Amino acid sequence: MRGARRCRTVVLMKVCIVGASGKLGRYMVRHARDRGYEVVGLCREQSVGKLDAFKDRSTVIPGATDDRDIIARGKPHHP
Repeated sequence: MRGARRCRTVVLMKVCIVGASGKLGRYMVRHARDRGYEVVGLCREQSVGKLDAFKDRSTVIPGATDDRDIIARGKPHHP
């Protein structure tokens, strides 16, 4: 069909990484971003600066990583 356009569905995958500012956490943030994931990183308030390299394409939520309310803010929601 001439002039027909194919419609492509883009699925955005989202991941929440608890302890994102730690050594393993930063590796996981980088790994997920390199694979196209939207990243939400949870870390202690005093460690937010460790994630500055990722702030352009990631969301950082500061708070206690054992706080259920903080975890709930970072958790991906599915329709």
